[in-house]
Amino acid sequence: MGKATLAEVRALVAQIRGSQPDIGNKKLAAEIKSAQPDWALSNKELRNALRPPELKQQRADASQPAADTAAPDKKRGAARANAASIATPAPKKQKKTQAPASNGTGDAAGSLPASFPYQIDEADHAETPAAAYEDIAPVLRSLAKHLSKPPAELKIWDPFYCTGAAARRLAAVGFPSVYHRCEDFHAVVAAGGGAVPEHDVLVTNPPYSAEHLQKLFEHCVGSGKAWALLLPWFVVRKPWFRTYAAGAGASGDRVAFLCPQKRYFFQPPKSMVAEGRDRVTAPFDTFWYLYMGSAAAQRETLAGWRVERAPRCPVCITLGSA
Repeated sequence: MGKATLAEVRALVAQIRGSQPDIGNKKLAAEIKSAQPDWALSNKELRNALRPPELKQQRADASQPAADTAAPDKKRGAARANAASIATPAPKKQKKTQAPASNGTGDAAGSLPASFPYQIDEADHAETPAAAYEDIAPVLRSLAKHLSKPPAELKIWDPFYCTGAAARRLAAVGFPSVYHRCEDFHAVVAAGGGAVPEHDVLVTNPPYSAEHLQKLFEHCVGSGKAWALLLPWFVVRKPWFRTYAAGAGASGDRVAFLCPQKRYFFQPPKSMVAEGRDRVTAPFDTFWYLYMGSAAAQRETLAGWRVERAPRCPVCITLGSA
């Protein structure tokens, strides 16, 4: 894609759509070319960036012909051999289910708790890779500096529990003070007061099912605290995010998007692997949605991040900026 990666272009797409919810693709493409003329994007590259990733996958899946295992009479032996090769995946195809080394998946995801205190969907069970925490670590270090405390004392709350790997991976990048337990986030927030853990920043990759995304986002926006949420790209198309974006543009309290160069791959818990569901998953492009609690903290924290950015995650776009 020349001087820009697909993630970079999609991040700009998300930023423009966040500030102009009703913009059409033709005008959006023109604005991208105007905002980043050095990228020299072709029309094909722009169409690829504007197309939802899951739509591309659906089209790819639909184009795959069904395996025909019926052997013609004339070449029965050869057909059987061919059917066997279709039924048994080659080693190379099995390797595709493993997360690439550059993704930095880190320690294997552990086992799920026996039960959860809130509504869940099986598809929600996937641990965030170590690479995502390595990418967000420079932002957290800059936030700690803004708060005049060492990174080890930065209080982090991750309210959505999978197997507990999130706390280990945050500790591995220098943030051991993490409150991460299997609790009902929504009940904790509703209780208020001392029920909410003391924290400087909320860092989480929430479940995508039910109303978890909207309720979490609304809590974060109204909390007055810093937050870093690893969310799918389509959140910027949600009506509740558009409402936030419209208000943020007027107030100057603008979320930033921290985008990796490569898509994150998420890991299933050991219990799911034992049941044969051992594929790592990356159903959507995801990136970090960031706000540091105030416009001043946002500016200072992102300025510090620019000095010490992670090599895999060089793109940070602020909502409402061109």
